[in-house]
Amino acid sequence: MKKIVFPLLAALIITTSCQTGKVTTALNQKEAGEVEEALTTINAAIDPQNEKTEKTINWPRTWEVRGEIYQSIYQSEDEAVKNLAENPLQEALRSYKKALELDEDDKFGNSVKVKLTLLTNDFTNKAI
Repeated sequence: MKKIVFPLLAALIITTSCQTGKVTTALNQKEAGEVEEALTTINAAIDPQNEKTEKTINWPRTWEVRGEIYQSIYQSEDEAVKNLAENPLQEALRSYKKALELDEDDKFGNSVKVKLTLLTNDFTNKAI
């Protein structure tokens, strides 16, 4: 019995952690300057067509990282990166709002609110 239960339990743990791992991978890629790869990875983590994204699509941290990626697209000085999104600040705002909406336990609320404040600065600079 143990020979059956432990491998099944391990497979379940690996499957669920792999998807949250995509969020961490996307954040690491963004931090390393690989913004295009980060965008691809985070979009895979919120793909409603993929049944494996069930956990990450409703995880506030996923949307917070997505907002960070779109905000970094706007802040980039590389034209190729800037062309990855038409309205990166709007997408960042939508992502942060979605993170706050999903954060029922208020675990990520403070960090998202700080990022929203920084996003306000980007919107102000764009308007000027």
